[in-house]
Formats: sequence, C-alpha cells, structure tokens
Amino acid sequence: MATVINRETGEIRFSVHTPDYSDEDFGINLAGIQAAMNVPAHYRVIDGDAVREATDGERDVVDQQRLPQLKEVKRDDVGEVLRKALRAANISELNAVMAAASTKYRQAVADIEAATTVAVLAAISVEM
Repeated sequence: MATVINRETGEIRFSVHTPDYSDEDFGINLAGIQAAMNVPAHYRVIDGDAVREATDGERDVVDQQRLPQLKEVKRDDVGEVLRKALRAANISELNAVMAAASTKYRQAVADIEAATTVAVLAAISVEM
C-alpha cells in the first residue's frame, strides 16, 4: 500500500493499491508527502520526486487563477447574510432593513468586483 498525490488537484490518497494509479497522473510515495498534508491542496507542488508547499510567487499565481471563483462564492455569502437579516426583521422595521441591506449589498458587490487579490477579497465582510 502506498500514498499517492494527484498531480493536477493535489489530492492525497492513503493506503492505495499502486497499480490502480498511473505515474503520469499521480505521484507515488513522494518525499515530503506527510508535510504536504498540512498544506491546502491548491498550494501543493510536485517537484520531481518530492512534494512541497508553493512559494509566495506560486501562491500568487494560484490565487489569481482562483479569484473569479472566490468572488462568486463571496457574492453568494454576502447575499445570504443580507437575506437572513431581512427574514429576521419584523414588519415595522422591514423598510429600513431593506434599504440598509440594499446599500450594503451594492457596496459589497462593488468591493468584491474591485478585489485584485485573495487577501483583499477575504477581508470583505458584511454584517447587518
């Protein structure tokens, strides 16, 4: 039995039957694989016969590739926060809550669209 890592996704699988995994698609029993378990899959790099954590420059490239998807998730999260606030509002305060939610949502979406890094995107939050 072996430990393998998917060369494309960085997913690690343990105690596998190695004939079921091609060298082309998977790194088998690579050096550093244990340390790589503590690194998010998208930041794992297979470098020859070893696995390592991406450098800062490599992380920047990965983050830029992931940014559009992360923006979509962030927009959904912001929308859900505001929907919860609207559901919790009573009738007498509904108009005020709707106006505040609408303003905060528009600002959050503008901030999300303007985000140029994952760090900036992660810092955006909306609370009601």
